[in-house]
Amino acid sequence: MDRPGVTVVFRKGYYSDNLAKDKLPPGLTLTMTRRRVWRQHEGPMSRGFPTSQDILFNVASRQQSSAQAGRSAGRGPGEQPSLAGVKVLGTLNPSLQGRRLVRYAFDYVVPAQQIVFANGPNQTHKAALDFDIAVYDTNDKLLTGLSQIVRTTLNGSTYQQDLNDKAPIRLSQQIDLPPGQLFVRVGVLDRTSNKVGTLELP
Repeated sequence: MDRPGVTVVFRKGYYSDNLAKDKLPPGLTLTMTRRRVWRQHEGPMSRGFPTSQDILFNVASRQQSSAQAGRSAGRGPGEQPSLAGVKVLGTLNPSLQGRRLVRYAFDYVVPAQQIVFANGPNQTHKAALDFDIAVYDTNDKLLTGLSQIVRTTLNGSTYQQDLNDKAPIRLSQQIDLPPGQLFVRVGVLDRTSNKVGTLELP
């Protein structure tokens, strides 16, 4: 940049991923890596990648109480939480099998006005959103993940009014996380517009 007093700071290199050749460890397959629609959005779900703001949403994370986890594992409400014998939520890396896990809930709120609805038959308008979680350790190793699709339909000819009156789209996901310092990447993909919103939570 030829302008006095201005310094440009930028990355000097980059990592080039060949999605056709790269292989995940056996048994570790995130749903979003199998979806063709997510192929162009795998970067936004990568650890440390700049957040995408095409879709702005709210998300709250909370650890499940010991009483909830204890009951789900057949323990009394006063005992420490354990997920032993309970189906693990998420695509946990096989190397973490047998580790004590803690269940977390992620509650999303997405304003309906940000979502693109496709025209359907009989004056219907349909939308589909992907809600994804990718969890990394401090070495950027993918530990687990979760993916879910939410579909919604608006009916009638008063589409714009219905859209303005529609309550936000809400979803609660639960995933089991190992102990230690983690980086949780959450993302929302609008399948109609291919717009993405992401957020990284340490």
